[in-house]
Amino acid sequence: MGRYFLPSTLLLAGTLAVQGCGSDSKCTPGTERCPCYPNSTCNAGLTCFSQVCVNAGTGGNSGADGGSDIAGPSGTVDDSGSPPPSLDTAAPGSPDTSRTLDAVALDSNFPDIPSPGVDDAADVAPAASGPDARPVVGVCGDGIINGNEQCDDGNVVSDDGCSRDCQIEPGWRCPVPGKRCVPQCGDGIIRGYETCDDGNTISGDGCSSLCMVELGFVCTGGPSACRPTVCGDGKVEGAEGCDLGPGKNVPGSGCSPMCQLEPNCSASTGQCTSKCGDGLVNNEQCDDGNAVDGDGCSSTCKVEPGFTCSQPDSDSDTMTVPVTYRDFLVGGDFHGTDVPGSNSAIAGQVQGTLDSDGKPVFAGAPNGTAHITSADSFKQWYRDVPGTNTTYLSTILLHSNGSGTFANWWKDDQQWVKYSNPRFCTNADCSDGCGGLYTGAANQACLAACTPWGADSTSHCVATATKVDGNPFFFPLDNIPGMITPASAYSTAESPPLYSGSWTYEPGKPLHNFSFTSEVRYWFNYSTSKQYVLDFTGDDDVWVFVNRKLALDLGGIHTPVQGHLVFDESGGGTVTVTPTEDDACTTQGDLSTCTPTLPGSKVDLGLVNNGFYEIAVFQAERCMDGSSFKVTLSGFNSAPSTCVPICGDGITVGYEECDNGKANSDTAYGGCTTQCKFGPFCGDGVVNGPEECDHGANNGRDGTCSTSCTAVTPLPP
Repeated sequence: MGRYFLPSTLLLAGTLAVQGCGSDSKCTPGTERCPCYPNSTCNAGLTCFSQVCVNAGTGGNSGADGGSDIAGPSGTVDDSGSPPPSLDTAAPGSPDTSRTLDAVALDSNFPDIPSPGVDDAADVAPAASGPDARPVVGVCGDGIINGNEQCDDGNVVSDDGCSRDCQIEPGWRCPVPGKRCVPQCGDGIIRGYETCDDGNTISGDGCSSLCMVELGFVCTGGPSACRPTVCGDGKVEGAEGCDLGPGKNVPGSGCSPMCQLEPNCSASTGQCTSKCGDGLVNNEQCDDGNAVDGDGCSSTCKVEPGFTCSQPDSDSDTMTVPVTYRDFLVGGDFHGTDVPGSNSAIAGQVQGTLDSDGKPVFAGAPNGTAHITSADSFKQWYRDVPGTNTTYLSTILLHSNGSGTFANWWKDDQQWVKYSNPRFCTNADCSDGCGGLYTGAANQACLAACTPWGADSTSHCVATATKVDGNPFFFPLDNIPGMITPASAYSTAESPPLYSGSWTYEPGKPLHNFSFTSEVRYWFNYSTSKQYVLDFTGDDDVWVFVNRKLALDLGGIHTPVQGHLVFDESGGGTVTVTPTEDDACTTQGDLSTCTPTLPGSKVDLGLVNNGFYEIAVFQAERCMDGSSFKVTLSGFNSAPSTCVPICGDGITVGYEECDNGKANSDTAYGGCTTQCKFGPFCGDGVVNGPEECDHGANNGRDGTCSTSCTAVTPLPP
C-alpha cells in the first residue's frame, strides 16, 4: 500500500486549517499553497504535518508523542507526522470518511488522496500550477522520489535496498529512482551479492574491492574480519574443500596439501573423477570451489545466466602446486661425496606404471650405477617411515611468462641472474670503461666482486646479465624444524654451468641439506584441441608419471639434465632428454649447443579426449655438491573457476548496477554505461540531458527544482 501524504491545502470543518509556512508568509487558505519542506520552519503555533503547515487549533488532545494532537470535527490527528492507520478507502472521486479526520471536506479540485492498490484508478492528481498547485505527494512504489521518500525502486518490497515505505535500507545505495538498489561495498554491512564487507574497498586483505572473499581467506561478521585460512589446522574454512588436521593432508589421503579434495583416480584406467565444489574443473562448466548458488557458478557447477566463468591461465601471474618433501639421514641411498655422478640420466630404474598406492616401483639392479641399495630401500623414498624420514608439506610457486607458461624461480619473488662473458675492469664501478666494453646497457652488470670467476674473487668485471627461470640452489628443507637431518650434516653447494657458466660456489658458501625427496601431484583435463608441455631440468633422480604411466625417466645421480615432454592429440607425447654439460655440449650449460641423448621418443600415455588425469612428479636429491630444480608447465590448469558478470548481455547480476544489453552507452541520458554503471540521470546532482536543474536528493523538496528536474517558479507570498 502507498504511503499517505496530506495535500498542501485542506479545508477542514472545525479548527484544522492551512497556514503560512514561512516566517514571513501569510497564506490565505484556499487561495495559496504553502508546503513545508525538510528543515523548513512553520509560523509560530503551526506544525508541519506530512509536508503541510497546519494549525493545531484548540480542543486537541495529547498523543503518545507528547505534543498536541490536531483536532478535527470528530477526531484527531497525531501531530508527530505519522499517517493514520487507514489510508484510502473512499470510492474514486469521493471524499474520504474513513480516516480519523471524520467528515473532512477536501479541496473540491482534489477530492481524493492517491493510494496505490486501493481506489486510485480515478483519483484526481494535484494541479501542476494555478490556485490548486501543491507539492508532489509521495507514492511509494511509483519509481519517483517524492515527499519524505529516500528511495523508490518501483516496488513496495523490503530487503532489496529500498524498503516497503521507500526508505534506504542499511548496507545499500539507491542512486537512481525506479532502478534497482545496489550494495554499498565498503560500509561494513554484507548485502546482496557481497560475501564479505570489511569496511573498505581494498583488495589483498581477504575481502576484495568488490566485497568478495578472496581465495585463501575466511571472513566472518560485519564489518568482516578476514584472516588467511590455515591448511592443516583441521578446520574447513574459506575455499578449503577439506582439512584432515596436522600432518594428515598428504597425497593419497583424499585431501591434498593445499586442502583441496583429491580426485578419485582409477588404478586400472588412470582416469579421475571429482565432485562439484572441489575447485577442479572436471567435465564441468565451472567449479569455483564451493557449492553455492548466485556467485556465477551454481551448486551443480553450471554457469549461471548473466555470468561467464573461466580458469585463470595466461592472465594469471602465478600458479601454486602442492609438494610433499621427505627428509632422510645421509647414508644408504643418500650419499655425501662417496659416489661419482654422471652427466646423463640413467634410465630403467623404475617400472613403467605406478603401484596400487600411486608410488613408483624400483626396477633397477641393486647397488648398480644408480647407487640404489635395494627395492625395499627405494620403497621408503616416497612413503612416511618413522625413524627413517620426516615429512614436510609445502608448495612450489610458479610464475607466468605472460604466454601461458609457468616456471619456478630462484626465490618466490626473484629470478636467478646468470652472468656470462665477464671482462676485467680496473675500477669497481666500471668507470674506466673496462677496455671499452662497458656501455651501461640494461643487460650489462658491473660487478665489484666478479663472482663468475669464483665465490672468493675480489676482481672487478663487467658481465652480461640474463634473468633465468629455475633454482640453482634448491634446498627446501634447510633449517626446517623437526627434520631428521642435523645441521652438522649440511654442506656447501655449487651452481652448475646451466646457471653460472661453470661450477661456481655459492657466494658466502652457506651450508645446506642434500638428502631429501619431493613428490608433486597435479591434475588436469586433457583436450585434444589444446597443447600441453612439461619440462623438467635438474638433479638428481626425476620421474614423471602421467595417467600412472612413466613419461619422463631421468633416474640416477647426475648433473642437471633436461626432460622435455610435449603431449599430442593422439593421447600420447614426444620425449626429448638433453644433458646440459660435458661432451654433449659445445658450450657448457648452454642447452642450445647440447645434443639430446633421447631425441623425440614417442610415449603412449593412454589419454582420452576430455579425460581427467593426474601428473605425478617424483624427485630425489641424493648427493653433494649441487642441487638444482626447474619445472615448467604450459597448458596445464587446475585453478578454480573465476566467474564475473557479462556486461552487455542485458542481464543485471552480481556487482552490475544495470545492463541494457546492446543499448549500453556511455553518453545516453538515463541509460546504462558500457561498464554496466548507471549513466546520467535526474537526481545525480549534475544538470545534463534535457534537465533544467538537478539538486540531487533535494529535487521536489526545495521548491525550486521538481522531481523531473524542471525548474519551479515560486509563487508570490
